[in-house]
Amino acid sequence: MTLNTGSNMEYTAPIAGYAILALTLLAVYRGIRSGWLTPNHSIGVRTKNTLKSQRAWRVAHEVMAPYLSAGTIVSVLFAAVLGVLILTAQPTGVLDIVAVAGFLIVIGIIIVGGISADRSAKQSES
Repeated sequence: MTLNTGSNMEYTAPIAGYAILALTLLAVYRGIRSGWLTPNHSIGVRTKNTLKSQRAWRVAHEVMAPYLSAGTIVSVLFAAVLGVLILTAQPTGVLDIVAVAGFLIVIGIIIVGGISADRSAKQSES
């Protein structure tokens, strides 16, 4: 593990990635909550079950909304933590772990949310 000596430009990309991810998840969340995100083949939880009907789409996205919110919060927190670690000159190994861990956590949240949303859509049609 090498000590971070101040050249932290390589960690700009993960921080920017967290920011873009947070803004994207927030936009989809707000689209769900405001009602402008309607059934489509581009944005949202797009599975066979969620695209069956308006009701299935709505139910699935109501279930997905808290997961999007959680993903947004985790993205912002990991960007902040990574920034603090850079400013406190932590070893690059620590920075690498934090940079990757946050993305893996958010991906996990979105996968679990998508599975839950799909199951809810399927149940709404039965």
